[in-house]
Amino acid sequence: MKSNFGIYDFGLFPFALGDLVTWTVKTSITHWSDPKCYSDLYVCLDKKSPLNFYQSEYINQENCKNYLDNCIGALNFSPRLGSLRVFYDRLEMLEFIRVRSDSYNDYETKINQYVNLVKARDTLHKRSQRLSVLLKKLKPHKTLIKKVTPRWALKIIIYSINKSREDIQCNFSRLASNHDDLNKFYFENKFIPYLETPASVKQMIAEVRENFGWRRLVTFHARFRCIDQLYKGGESLERDSDILEWYKFLKYSGDTHPDIVFLALGRAEEKPLCLLDLPNVVCPRLLGLDLSHDIGFLLSSDLFLGVSSGFAACASFSPVPYRITKVSPAARGVYGIGEGDIRLPFGTKEQTIQGHEDSSSLAAALEEVLGVTKFPATHSKPTWQRPSNYVVPKRLLSESSTSMREFINRGLFKNSTQGFYNSDLELAFLLYLSMLGKGGAHVDGRGWFRPEMLTEIRNIFPMVAEILISYKGGGDLSGFLEPISFRNAGSGC
Repeated sequence: MKSNFGIYDFGLFPFALGDLVTWTVKTSITHWSDPKCYSDLYVCLDKKSPLNFYQSEYINQENCKNYLDNCIGALNFSPRLGSLRVFYDRLEMLEFIRVRSDSYNDYETKINQYVNLVKARDTLHKRSQRLSVLLKKLKPHKTLIKKVTPRWALKIIIYSINKSREDIQCNFSRLASNHDDLNKFYFENKFIPYLETPASVKQMIAEVRENFGWRRLVTFHARFRCIDQLYKGGESLERDSDILEWYKFLKYSGDTHPDIVFLALGRAEEKPLCLLDLPNVVCPRLLGLDLSHDIGFLLSSDLFLGVSSGFAACASFSPVPYRITKVSPAARGVYGIGEGDIRLPFGTKEQTIQGHEDSSSLAAALEEVLGVTKFPATHSKPTWQRPSNYVVPKRLLSESSTSMREFINRGLFKNSTQGFYNSDLELAFLLYLSMLGKGGAHVDGRGWFRPEMLTEIRNIFPMVAEILISYKGGGDLSGFLEPISFRNAGSGC
């Protein structure tokens, strides 16, 4: 009986949770009709070759292993996973697969496609380098460019670069992003393969959930990459969440649904301190857990709420009810759905998506899926408290921490250039970014908060409102909270 196999090469494709998860499911459906056909997954991070061009501005040979460690755990949840192997040498991986070629379906087709992609990537890299060197030499002599190098020669180089880039992008879309084959599989079979939690993760999740007792579990992923200095990628800032809306929702839910524990998924470095301090919010990473446990919690939760991201992709390949926010028109195109659609083609009644993000819609999802507060007959109110080991790991205190925040204690973090400042300053910056992102709805004619918006902030965060008012004259808080910058946010898990 032959097996299925797939290759995810970080020299071709990005370090991204959503793409990895989608790729595993897309790989699994190619021979799903055979119940004994399992998928062997091969991951390549060739340190002698250039990395993918999607993230080349901020991922390099020095830090790529950190990015790999932050996302590789997701592959353990692949449907019908046979084996998972990581190679740091592309030729070694190809030889390993070749030796086992007789046991794989579609070996020749898949290997030829992969080798052609690698060739296109090498061509892209070499020609990009040639163009860069050429333009660098000619930069001091702009008036001589036409004489030294014919315009048609430059056009040929640029055309070949764009052609190689398009080939890689098309194959990336086909293999790890586009939902066309997933939707086709669903329409033909009336189901989609779900992610499968490894037994070891299930055991750990069960042990942690014992601490929650009879309480219901809601996982959420609110995205705040702007407060993390290493995970760059400014093009993704528009996907960040609205801190005020999330705070209002979580604070409100603590009063209306005290039987619910909210688990904040994702890296602790990008979690605002004001959310971590809420008594009904727990961050698994501060319990010493990792991405695998985050996904395990999501798959065992009663509801998932969050922005369109890698964790949203995990939820979409599960039976867990969800409400995914900030789904962009571009994402809808990838999913194969229209502007007015509120579900993916394979989404259930309780799995919905939307383009906006506000506290009222999050609260509505909570009511629709979980209903009213439920207490056992022997309990009148929750008494659960955070475990004693709910502390910031030492790795976040080190100089090599990926976070711009060096945690000193709960409620305080240190900016190396400005001394100590607390979560109110962090929150002021997040509100400022949120205001800029929302534009006209919250901004007056001078580019500042509308009076009613400041009033709402003052009612919830009095000290934060005073900070914003005191810095109104500057009109730009990016310098106030250095080393944060509007371009210092990006992808990660």
